[in-house]
Amino acid sequence: MKRILLFIFLLTGFYIISAQVPQKMSYQAVIRNSSNQLVANQTIGVEISIMQYSPNGLPVYIETHTPTTNANGLISIEIGTGTPCVGCSFQYIDWSAGPYYLKMGTDLRGGQNYNVSGSQQILSIPYALYAKEAESVDFQNITNRPTGQNGGDILYWNANSQTWDVLPVGLPGQYLIVGNNGTLAWNTMYVDSSQFDHVVPTVRTHPVTDVHAFYGIGNGEITDVGQSGIIAAGICWSLNPHPLVGGNHTASVIGFGHFSGMMGDSMEGYSKLLPDTVYYVRAYATNTQGTGYGEQVTFRTRDGIITLSTEDIANLNCTTLCSNIAGIDIHTAGGARITDCGIVYSNKTHFGTSYRPVPASHTTTNTITGTYYFISGGQVDTIAYYQALSNLFYPQSEYEVYAFAKNRTATCTYYGDKKTFKTPYRVGDYFNRVVNGELVQGIIFEVTPDQQHGKMIMLDEVPLKWRTTHNYTAEGTTNLTNGMANENIILNAYGSGISNYPAFNYCYTKHSDHLWYLPALHELRSIHTNFANINAILTTYGTPISYSSDSRTNRYWTSTEPTGPLAPTNAYSYKFYYSTEAPTDKVNANEGNPTYNVFVRCIRTF
Repeated sequence: MKRILLFIFLLTGFYIISAQVPQKMSYQAVIRNSSNQLVANQTIGVEISIMQYSPNGLPVYIETHTPTTNANGLISIEIGTGTPCVGCSFQYIDWSAGPYYLKMGTDLRGGQNYNVSGSQQILSIPYALYAKEAESVDFQNITNRPTGQNGGDILYWNANSQTWDVLPVGLPGQYLIVGNNGTLAWNTMYVDSSQFDHVVPTVRTHPVTDVHAFYGIGNGEITDVGQSGIIAAGICWSLNPHPLVGGNHTASVIGFGHFSGMMGDSMEGYSKLLPDTVYYVRAYATNTQGTGYGEQVTFRTRDGIITLSTEDIANLNCTTLCSNIAGIDIHTAGGARITDCGIVYSNKTHFGTSYRPVPASHTTTNTITGTYYFISGGQVDTIAYYQALSNLFYPQSEYEVYAFAKNRTATCTYYGDKKTFKTPYRVGDYFNRVVNGELVQGIIFEVTPDQQHGKMIMLDEVPLKWRTTHNYTAEGTTNLTNGMANENIILNAYGSGISNYPAFNYCYTKHSDHLWYLPALHELRSIHTNFANINAILTTYGTPISYSSDSRTNRYWTSTEPTGPLAPTNAYSYKFYYSTEAPTDKVNANEGNPTYNVFVRCIRTF
């Protein structure tokens, strides 16, 4: 049975931490378990995701915490201070690109097997409202704005002094040059005014294409080479506005027209860009007179988040153990190379609850839980992978399967949806499992068409009487196909007096769930149908069913009484050697011989 964890969240709001704009938000929640009880004074695992556009949108930020609840089940955390997924950055969230939703997952055991508890929209906060007001600020009325002295003075940003500076207007015929450090100056060389607009190259910057997590392709165009031939052209980029050729840039020789260059590293090496980050880009071209820049454009690298799904389990086949075909479908690779992908699986029958193991190696760890890797070493395509998983799975078990994938943006592992499958039960299989805290063992002799349910016979046998004394009254246990129905007749009629019926009492008390029972006549016939297969397995795990030709010995009690005058004193016993049943005295099976030889073999359903 699945354990459903119930969480009741109390969002106390996002409040100001300091006088500066904080890069964190405060969050509180009250934690309750599936019984609606407070989870007090306990360390739990928490995963916070900030989703863009909708509660089911893509996460723009993920981090984890391990807080401890107080006596009232309350946790208090600061979002932005947890352990982020590698490549995640709280400070680079573009709050203007909302709406955003907060989703929380928890693991009451303090691990990372998070159960999603719901989501809610993040509403406007003071800083966001302040930023909204800033859109309408009148630049002309800023009190500390630098002012010029003459018409034509130029205001520009000096990166060296980190100040806004005023460049006085130049003389007629002079042209403006940009130094490698970004400073502006008037060139003292005079040129024909008719050529003034074409001294340095004229360049256009086009949008960035082929954007990935670690690189993108910048594009530019030289529309005018200027006063002399082009020396170099390329793309420059930076985390700050107005990138220059003194920083990150590409360089190539081109005379005129379109050109492009890779920003970052497609092989994800040392010069790679940061994932999920905004970059500023300008095309440039240089001739003997200086460098001309195109307009500035921006782009954001891919976030590295993989989206994938687990394919349905196919071709389940069981001989000694079971094999199947498992698959993973990678929809988006997050803009980076996939380094590992495969399947993790766990035996739910063994563990009793849902369990998603963590990929640990490139080999299958064992037949209960493990990892099967499809690739190692990387690829760039989004594609479906399928693999035959052979001899990994026990019969008579329920398994949970998850696809997983990793890429080179982070150490995070992304998982697909959960798929489940059950390996079959088969006639002759050895059943060996803990049920309700007690071990249940037997040999399966009958299965349902879906191979998931059936009946088993116990491993050993005991010689017991059907009833201790004659009461010369028929009990009414005449059901031929359902021994449990016959047992209920005894229970309803005699209650605590079932001890007077040793064969029934032995089966009823064999397990605390009271599901073992004395078989009806036709249930023993069903065992006889598969007798050879069942007895061969009993030779290994228990006591074989007797197969003697002596008609007076090695018989087996059924719970079924005959109809007619024999019912008060007799019940049917079954002889496997002859495949026949015979009325047998309930108290003394050998008709006066004090040594009785009729055995009890209980059965139960599963």
